[in-house]
Amino acid sequence: MNFSTAKPESSIQFRLDTFTADFVQDYFQRRKEGVYQFLDPFYDEEEKRWIIPIYIPIPDEMGATIPFVVYLVLSQDYYQKYLDVKEKIRKLILRLSNWAFDISDFNKETLSKLSSQLQEILEKNIEPEYYEMKAILEMPILEREILLVALKEHRSGGISLDLLTEQLQKTKQSVLQTVNSLVKQGILRKQEEDDQIIVDILWVV
Repeated sequence: MNFSTAKPESSIQFRLDTFTADFVQDYFQRRKEGVYQFLDPFYDEEEKRWIIPIYIPIPDEMGATIPFVVYLVLSQDYYQKYLDVKEKIRKLILRLSNWAFDISDFNKETLSKLSSQLQEILEKNIEPEYYEMKAILEMPILEREILLVALKEHRSGGISLDLLTEQLQKTKQSVLQTVNSLVKQGILRKQEEDDQIIVDILWVV
């Protein structure tokens, strides 16, 4: 599976493919420790780009771990900015890693949102707004109830809008309106699966 927010040059893509193949082979030969891992960056001389591989473990249905690798491809200027804000990026990636429960979570929409957040950190030194439990409990009642249910159902891949409405005992229109507001704020995601709307939290929660 190969998604990107911008198509890499052929020389870089070749190095990514080669690194991925070598990493996966090595991964299954040796046990990898840790929740996530920033691997050693390397430089593409031809394209003058730094490449930072980030390993994110994804659990599968059998209880094993799928090795997933995200690459940051940065110019020299952006690489220097990355070094300056590395801890903020580590925090973002850790939250993403804790949030992801399925390989399908890493789609174009997810990587595009992650890319935008990384760009905000790199260019403006601005982190996403993170919502801990205290912040959730201080939200308006319906927003709070929706997020608490979504948190509970996240490991199951989210919850359908119909079931969410039923659990909250609210009108579908009011729930949908609030869900749409939370989606615009980047707190929830909403997607269609099997002709129904599925609501799930994002990694900022």
